[in-house]
Amino acid sequence: MKRQPVVPTAVRALGPGVRGTLSGFGPPLLLLLWLLGTASPWPVAAQETEVEDPGPSVGLMAGDWGVALGHRSRVTGLRMNVSDTRLDRVTGVNLTLWKPNPPVGGSVNGLALGVVAPAAGRIRGVSAGGGGVLAGESLLGVQLGGLGVVSEGTIRGISAGGLGVVAQSDLDGVAFGGLGVVSQGHVRGALLGGL
Repeated sequence: MKRQPVVPTAVRALGPGVRGTLSGFGPPLLLLLWLLGTASPWPVAAQETEVEDPGPSVGLMAGDWGVALGHRSRVTGLRMNVSDTRLDRVTGVNLTLWKPNPPVGGSVNGLALGVVAPAAGRIRGVSAGGGGVLAGESLLGVQLGGLGVVSEGTIRGISAGGLGVVAQSDLDGVAFGGLGVVSQGHVRGALLGGL
């Protein structure tokens, strides 16, 4: 009676054509593939580093996509929060009711709205706040602040602040401040200040 060769289940699933070519390698080939997959220096999807979320949040999310309410650090879609904490990245709409908890960082790309003051390290897009708009590094786009627009770095685009617009670096574009417009760097564009 002729004995059938033992074919591992993974090789058997590949089909009869492949089975004949791999049957001699069987366990050593599977061991090599397993070692390459687990010892790879490149991260695979399950090994990607996650940014630890800073607090409780609820939402309708698929990964980083969807609608989030609370302290979710990465969102592509709509993020609503009482006060931002350790924000990493929002692409879409970030709606916040109060001023952020320090440290202010991360980025908002899209629409940043705040009852008191939307704030992030970098805001790109349209931002508006009843009290003001704050950025730790840069503002790019259209900014409207009830009291002021302030960046610890550059401001580029169209900015209007009830009391003033302040850039601690360069200011490029059009800026209006009820009392004044201040830049500690280069100024390029049109500026208008009440005083």
